[in-house]
Amino acid sequence: MNSRATHTRSGNRHILYVVFGALISVGACAGDGDDGVEGAVRLDASDASLAAVVDPRFQSFNVEMVEVTGGEFWVRYDENDEPTGRGTREPIDLADTRLRNLARELAPAFMRVSGSWANETFFDAEDSTQGEVPQGFSGVLTPEQWDAANEFAMTLGFEIITSFAGSGGTRDDSGDWTPDLARSWLEYTRDRGYPVTAVEFLNEPGYGLGGLPAGYTAEQYARDFAAFETMVNDTFPSLWIVGHSNIGEVTPQVIPPTILTQDMMSQIGSGAIDAFSYHYYPASSKRCGVDTKPQDLLSLDYLARVDDDAEHYEAIRDEFDPSIPMWISETGQATCGGDPFADEYVEALRYLDQLGRVALRGTAINMHNTLAASDYALIDEDGFVPRPSYWAAVHWQRLMGDRSLALAADGAPEDLRLYAHCTAGGPSGAVTYLAINLSEIETRTVRVRPSADLYLLTGKGLRAAEISLNGSLLTVAPDGTVGELTPQAAPAHVEIPTTSIAFIVDDAASAAACL
Repeated sequence: MNSRATHTRSGNRHILYVVFGALISVGACAGDGDDGVEGAVRLDASDASLAAVVDPRFQSFNVEMVEVTGGEFWVRYDENDEPTGRGTREPIDLADTRLRNLARELAPAFMRVSGSWANETFFDAEDSTQGEVPQGFSGVLTPEQWDAANEFAMTLGFEIITSFAGSGGTRDDSGDWTPDLARSWLEYTRDRGYPVTAVEFLNEPGYGLGGLPAGYTAEQYARDFAAFETMVNDTFPSLWIVGHSNIGEVTPQVIPPTILTQDMMSQIGSGAIDAFSYHYYPASSKRCGVDTKPQDLLSLDYLARVDDDAEHYEAIRDEFDPSIPMWISETGQATCGGDPFADEYVEALRYLDQLGRVALRGTAINMHNTLAASDYALIDEDGFVPRPSYWAAVHWQRLMGDRSLALAADGAPEDLRLYAHCTAGGPSGAVTYLAINLSEIETRTVRVRPSADLYLLTGKGLRAAEISLNGSLLTVAPDGTVGELTPQAAPAHVEIPTTSIAFIVDDAASAAACL
């Protein structure tokens, strides 16, 4: 048993998330005795039961390690949507006021500083490398860069989760992982009171990438992980250990994993991790040779891939330790930096549907990749311009609380995705509904209680670079301040245009689960 199970878990501020069976009243209005519009779907959560409680930091994000250090990363597609591969980038400017004001809207959240490049990054605690990368590594994280990342997080209300190097520079003559580098990093972090509250060992260890030994096996990973766990318990015992951040075991990626999570867990056993993490991408991008179309993101089969992955990893979690929460510690539109349309309006619809689905399952944390790097980022690093997915994230953060209400969509068309949460910061009993019309042909209609507020998000086509709220283009102040998001009074029957998103806030819902 992990030593933290006896001396830190009982007092840890993390929450255990439990899923309950529940239903929201959802049905077609026609024929129910009112003067409703034919085919309208009635939304009434007054008698709904609680489905799941997610972490207050549910919607979190990644800042890739290579964003912090600088180095080689995915370059944006060209004007013809053709991939340009990788290129050398400078470190992101985490002191930029505009970026900070945009990021502030996502708090509270985890800021994950990790990614494939973290597996080969040397933390230079003594600032001794003079910019030279030591043998066995591919990059250097300087104390100044780590200080800046932590100052960014502390100032804006984020907690950090990170992972460590496992490349040749961390290994002894027999090829086993040695903890000295990781220990010096944790000691540096601990002694400065930085907001690192959770750690992963390696990023996607099942792929054997990032300088891991050739032929890396589950047995060797288990030996390495045991050394890692002991080091964390001895050095910084309040940290949560999160594992094992694998990917591609259900929804295929271009490169299949060589080690499966089931095998890792069989070697390691229960009690070693405090949260069960995996990575989810519905596809690989055009950069990696997969030809996905924008319309594919609206397919019910495509959207359901996240449920397929979740069921797979939940089953493994349940076999070994059903009491620990599920985390998606990295996710985005597609691997390899995203597709050419990952920064466009269509991704806002897909991303919100994923949030609704995994929250309903009780997934505690969902970490979007990235904050501001490459095509799948929430924010365009060139000028720190918010993308449609950023505005989707802000609306979720402001309106959707941490209590998810289950949905029985009887009478609703399949392409009308419906979710409901207790309203974030709302009055007792208030409910926010999220309705996503995936149809490119049909307007959908929902019936709501009088006095509800409507936030209708629309784009001028799936490939629009911008998004509007109730007909007005969403913009930020020059310093990145978002300001008010002003709703309009919802009519009794809300028409949701094709491929559009409606957040409907009902302060008078009197939902028992939200009291």
